[in-house]
Amino acid sequence: MSNASGLISLNNFPNALDQTLNHVRLEGTMVLSFGTTGVYGGSGIPVSFVTSTPGYNTSPFMAWLESQSVGWEYRFDPVYQTVHVFQDSQFPGGFPPAIVAASVAASANWGASPTVAVTATSNQQAFSATITAAGGSYGANPTVTVTFPQAFVQAPIFVCSRGDNNAVSGYFVFTSSTTTTAVFTWVGTPSAAAYVLNAYGLASNLAQPALTIAAFALSTGWGATPTPLMVGTSTQTAFELQITAAGGSYGANPTVTLTFPTPYTVAPQIVCCRADTLANAGYFVCTSTSTTTAVFTFIGTPAAVAYKFCAIVIPGKVAGLLPSAFAASANFGATATVNVSAVISGSQLGFNAAVTASATPGANPTLTLTVPTALGQVPNVTYCRGDAAATAGYWAMTAVSATSATFTFVGTPVAGTTYTIYALVQLYAPGMEELPVGAVVPAGVIADTVYCEAITTRV
Repeated sequence: MSNASGLISLNNFPNALDQTLNHVRLEGTMVLSFGTTGVYGGSGIPVSFVTSTPGYNTSPFMAWLESQSVGWEYRFDPVYQTVHVFQDSQFPGGFPPAIVAASVAASANWGASPTVAVTATSNQQAFSATITAAGGSYGANPTVTVTFPQAFVQAPIFVCSRGDNNAVSGYFVFTSSTTTTAVFTWVGTPSAAAYVLNAYGLASNLAQPALTIAAFALSTGWGATPTPLMVGTSTQTAFELQITAAGGSYGANPTVTLTFPTPYTVAPQIVCCRADTLANAGYFVCTSTSTTTAVFTFIGTPAAVAYKFCAIVIPGKVAGLLPSAFAASANFGATATVNVSAVISGSQLGFNAAVTASATPGANPTLTLTVPTALGQVPNVTYCRGDAAATAGYWAMTAVSATSATFTFVGTPVAGTTYTIYALVQLYAPGMEELPVGAVVPAGVIADTVYCEAITTRV
């Protein structure tokens, strides 16, 4: 099934209205011209413009689109000449229902009297929960079960991260979900301390083509006869993969390369996490992305067992978050440098930030992001490490507000080594959600004729 495309016909003059600076406003209609099938592309639906009025550039730098027949919202992107399509949110009023402390249950191995607290903006798509282990009788691998106030249309896939920097060794993994619950496991044995679980989930209410094993390629290092297996309802935007290492000849830091069935226009933002509870050391990172592929690296040397990891993929779009928005603390070294990659715009934001440590670094340095424009609420943030450096350590978000977030590298960096953090930021608002990449474009959109006003240049 090919990607959707569109054709916009702009009417002849005198429907054109002169604007200042040789700009002309034209009126017309958009017809989606791909017939009866099509999938939603990596940056919306590419469109072309035609007009029989001579002397006008047919690539508008601004356009307004309005459907007269279906409840879909269309937005024009002048940079990539694409149309983004938005659906009504699957949640009543557009808001994901709130998660409260009563929605989160800590299992017995957190101690005899554990307590749970959640942040004020926590909801069933993204949340931050603090589990305080207490009362003794701690055991290995305790769980956290979240019950959703509203059932998802399909079982969601979550990525999660640890959000505290206490001295207890261990990490959170996403272990299972249904349409009504999700289970997370602390891999390790807690002691009397507070542990922060940050999680971000994704489940679409539109049909998306499932990923197949053919989309993944395993490198050497997984053994002579490794076996990959898709887990659950995995798609291009959210998936879980199991890799069973087998056959001997295991090597350090093997990779998994995903080729996207539907390419993106801009390299996407990805956060991943391990999803098994094995005692074998190691973790997954997303080490590179492009418009067509993503590479995930297992940091460690696998043994003959089955490893799982989850990933959420959000379309990228170049926007204005610069290195100057980040400040690295002194423990990254006196002359540490920061580099930032593409930023996601819209209701869900994301970034990649890389910090190169300089001479004489110290323990637990911080990276503070100050956003250029204050957010309308304190966001929910989930993140992961994105480098393959041998240095032990993990990122923990130790403070967040509507204007800034502080991430602590829990460990001691090595001078000259670059450490990367990938982050997804959820700001939820009522109304609309963009079609997921790879989704089958609904029949109502395929058949829609959309009113268009476009501003172009007279030449």
